[in-house]
Amino acid sequence: YLDLMMVDELGILPDDGDASGPTKQGVMMFASFVTFGAVPLLAYIPNETPWVAFMISCVLTTLCLGVLGGLKGHLSQTHSITAGIQMVINGCFAASVSYFVSYAISHALPVQPEVAHGSHHRSMAFVS
Repeated sequence: YLDLMMVDELGILPDDGDASGPTKQGVMMFASFVTFGAVPLLAYIPNETPWVAFMISCVLTTLCLGVLGGLKGHLSQTHSITAGIQMVINGCFAASVSYFVSYAISHALPVQPEVAHGSHHRSMAFVS
């Protein structure tokens, strides 16, 4: 009865009893994280200017989110394009929130940028 309720009313599939299921899911999650998480970093390898590398990274991230969402839609037997668009929207929202939170924190803390002598590296120093 519970299996019927889970499937028919809640849309939840019952556990198939696969003992290695959590291990497979963990390995797939790790592989997905490493693969899709590394793609945006590829923009910084050619040693572009920081702004150009950032813009390339944003485009690559958007593409990866679309592909990942489409793949999720395909695997869950839903409309792949809709799932891809939804994933891009969710990712853009999460990125925007994290950007504005970090912007607010950086302006709330008494921090001044310092330029290291002999390099273009910028470090942050707290003002006391």
